[in-house]
Amino acid sequence: MPRRTCWRWRERRSARESSGRVAADWAVITQYSRPTPDRFIREATTFVADGAGGWRRDQVRHENVLVDTSRIPALLREHGVDAVVGPGFGEAELPPGLVAVTGRKLAG
Repeated sequence: MPRRTCWRWRERRSARESSGRVAADWAVITQYSRPTPDRFIREATTFVADGAGGWRRDQVRHENVLVDTSRIPALLREHGVDAVVGPGFGEAELPPGLVAVTGRKLAG
């Protein structure tokens, strides 16, 4: 797994400031920001039809701290966990730039 894989995700998502998706009974508007080189923020506002002719609105904010994922297995091993960094979980692969960290507690 290449070093600093998470920075690839940040750069892929950094190409746009905002995006939107809409369907008949829902809509989502997403805004992206990069306040520092190691932080990536995604804020989403959702609208869902309430079934009575109106809409329910909600907001969520994800603040992501980007880390050098190649260092994670060694750090976890120090705490009794055998971990690997990979492109996804089982058969499912994550979008380019995202990685999955999976691990098991070491025996003993």
